[in-house]
Amino acid sequence: MLLREVDTGWQHLPAAALQRIAKATMETLTVINYCIFRLDAADVGVVQPRLSLLPPSTVEQEQGSATLLCTASGGFPSDWTLGWKVGGSGVSGGVSGSLGVLGKDGRYSWSSTLTLPADRWRKAGSVSCEAMGVVQPTLSLLPPSTVEQEQCSATLLCTASGGFPSDWTLGWKVGGSGVSGGVSDSLGVLGKDGRYSWSSTLTLPADQWRKAGSVSCEASKSGQTPVAQTLNPDQC
Repeated sequence: MLLREVDTGWQHLPAAALQRIAKATMETLTVINYCIFRLDAADVGVVQPRLSLLPPSTVEQEQGSATLLCTASGGFPSDWTLGWKVGGSGVSGGVSGSLGVLGKDGRYSWSSTLTLPADRWRKAGSVSCEAMGVVQPTLSLLPPSTVEQEQCSATLLCTASGGFPSDWTLGWKVGGSGVSGGVSDSLGVLGKDGRYSWSSTLTLPADQWRKAGSVSCEASKSGQTPVAQTLNPDQC
């Protein structure tokens, strides 16, 4: 009875007032829906995506090529990455991937293709598609040699191994401050396990090395906590 009376009362309001009420109601519902989605997404935690792998067509193979399609669905968060192995070894050539697409359930889907020469596909033994989350690399930091320091130079070597995906970068700090001069970096190398390794060197005047207090190598990636190794010249 009360609800019917309220509904009837709205019929006597001016049209402009009804429009304002409708707009305010929709804005409120939008905010409520957004908040519910954000809370649901935060509560999901890490969810492994489900994978599906489709072989190349016979028609394509007759033309000398073989394209495999890997789809991943229902994963969370968005930073899962699809990788490929041929005969048990990781490959990056011939790969094309899509960005993650957010579904109505708050989870993500991805796809990736791998194109091989048809002959290589037939002889591969096995081809695998893997979904991998972010993996922090393991760092190792080597001090300069005494012989080099006697020649007034000091080169430090930083190696990072077992990281994923490939966009981790190595940086240097001397006495707590970032430096870029005297740095030489290598490109990431894909290992048989589907993970990457990198290396970087920092060359300083021997006197600066001895007075530095500390020298750090840091592996960083957007959205991730950096990984660092530090040397104290006084302890080397």
